[in-house]
Amino acid sequence: MSNYSREPGKVLAASQREHYVGLHIEQGVPLLDRDVNLLQDLLASALQAVLHDYVGDGTHLLGDEAFRILPIPEDDTDDMDGAPQADADNDFLISDGDRVPGSFLAGGLRPVIKESTRYSAQLPEPPPLTSPRRASRRDLVYLDAWLDEVTAAQDGSLFNDDVGMQTSVRQRCAWTVQVVEGAEAEDDAEAQEPALPAAPAGHVHTRLAVLRRRPQAPRITEIDDLRLTGLNLGDLLRRLRLGFSPGFTAAGYQVRPSVGVPGTALIVSGRNLETANAAFLTPVDTGLGGYADVSIGGRPGEVVVTVPDGTWGDCVISVGNDYGAATTDDPVTVLRCEALPVPGDDDYRKVCPVAVNNRHQVVGNSVVGEVTRRPLLWEKNGEEWEVTILRDVDGANPGSTVVALDDAGHAIGASAGRAVVWDLGTGAAQATLTADVLECTATVITPDGRFIAGYGAYEGEESAVLWRRQRDKEDWEYIGSLSHGDTSGPATVRPQAAAAGFIAGSVTDDQGTRAVIWYFFDEWRFQDVFPDPQRRPSSSWATAVNDAGVVAGAFTKDDETFLFAWDANTGEFLMTESCLLMSEPGVEPRGITASGHVLANLQPARPATSPPGYPVLWSRRDGQVLLVAPTIFAEAYATSDSGEVVGRSFEQGEAIVWTKP
Repeated sequence: MSNYSREPGKVLAASQREHYVGLHIEQGVPLLDRDVNLLQDLLASALQAVLHDYVGDGTHLLGDEAFRILPIPEDDTDDMDGAPQADADNDFLISDGDRVPGSFLAGGLRPVIKESTRYSAQLPEPPPLTSPRRASRRDLVYLDAWLDEVTAAQDGSLFNDDVGMQTSVRQRCAWTVQVVEGAEAEDDAEAQEPALPAAPAGHVHTRLAVLRRRPQAPRITEIDDLRLTGLNLGDLLRRLRLGFSPGFTAAGYQVRPSVGVPGTALIVSGRNLETANAAFLTPVDTGLGGYADVSIGGRPGEVVVTVPDGTWGDCVISVGNDYGAATTDDPVTVLRCEALPVPGDDDYRKVCPVAVNNRHQVVGNSVVGEVTRRPLLWEKNGEEWEVTILRDVDGANPGSTVVALDDAGHAIGASAGRAVVWDLGTGAAQATLTADVLECTATVITPDGRFIAGYGAYEGEESAVLWRRQRDKEDWEYIGSLSHGDTSGPATVRPQAAAAGFIAGSVTDDQGTRAVIWYFFDEWRFQDVFPDPQRRPSSSWATAVNDAGVVAGAFTKDDETFLFAWDANTGEFLMTESCLLMSEPGVEPRGITASGHVLANLQPARPATSPPGYPVLWSRRDGQVLLVAPTIFAEAYATSDSGEVVGRSFEQGEAIVWTKP
């Protein structure tokens, strides 16, 4: 027998001290068993060291129960080793795991457990456990593993009948579970894991659990599992991506604001965004997006993504870091800026759109020469906008103004001193509105074209008047004045916006100006937006309403102006924060989309030579204020339910529309 066969551990240890990692056998020399065995042991020990140093101890499946220490079940009256229930005291179960046999990586070795067993049933029999008498204590449960030699005495198949002897032995990973009662932490701190006892040569120790033992409690029930699970590298990479790749908050709260233009800074909320290094905006319809600038937000869990040029439509945002990428569920609407054409006559100046509907139609006014106003209609033909001049009532003395339009193909305004309705299909002034008041003016029309409201002078006050279109007819009849509540003295009533079943406006009397709404329920009924006189602001006015009954307007308080949105159905009220607008002396709301974005103009405190203002979209949902285009717009005048915005540029004097393709 060679020296290596008698003391293999010493030969291997001597080679490891010299950092040998392999051996080559010389040509033409005797082949010695110690060289062959050392070759195998060097390779095995190198693999064991790599697994121990770079992978660690634990199971390969996430959450695997292999070698987990568990209490003896309460109903275990006759378990696998036949022990009665009384013998469950001072004992625990070593689980075989989810896959049988279960396995565990310990110091680079891989012990295997074929079936669950009790601590006390191990062979050779381990030292019996005791319960504390006076004070609680922590007991460390650890796994002791080593390589054991198996000879023909244990496995008869190793005896070679053809040569009449055993020519080799086998190695098998043997193990036993041991307990250190009253184990102390490595730094004597309760929160730390107890220290492992020193392992004999060739053995490895790894922690499995801590038993929390109580005085006079022989049953072991409180067990802290110390094992690591899921050492599989593929699962580990997937968990890393899950743990460190970007993710987003719940749908509906991922991106704000939800409407933007190229250059808008979008705040994206989620997890692991602090390490984001790339962002991409992808239009839902075309899929042709662009890379966006990305920077860390002002608060944890936020990143700022700037909308790139050349991007428009409903877009989703993809954010990536070194571990992966994620795409928002919430789309953001990016509007595209287009200049509306004007008639070929060079005399047309100061073109100003005033209203837009949900059929991609825009109406507005232009100035011809110095004094004459002409109404214009823009319609989208494919990707292009076409312009038409709306004709006057008599056609001879042009001087008309258009103020609003519906979705049914009508526009309203004044021509030759009379309130009129234009047919957008023909461009002709179709009907003249009359009422039992003087100087009648039409101001709003409902989206279906059924009702038109305006105002006119009557007996010393200015009353709201109402016309109704007969079904299947193209003429409107005057049906009287809109009620404006109990007021004392003269009042001025101004309808300023209309939606399906709603008209919003203001009433001015000796008590001041207040926002009001009329709603249709068999007849038109009146309501104050601020019904409590004690809490009513000094001045308020409503200038926009959508089909859902959300009214938008502004009010003044302590010399500051605030935007507000009020839901006529639920009574929900939302206002802009003071810090957002306190430097702006003027706020003028102009419209509201179906989703609740309020369009308004801000008139900041600037020198007289500066632009007169800039438009914003204020989100009723999240309270965010979005600057639409401060470098292009002078003012914005209207928005459709889908979010199209029309206005006029101060640089070129052009009519501008921000639209979704």
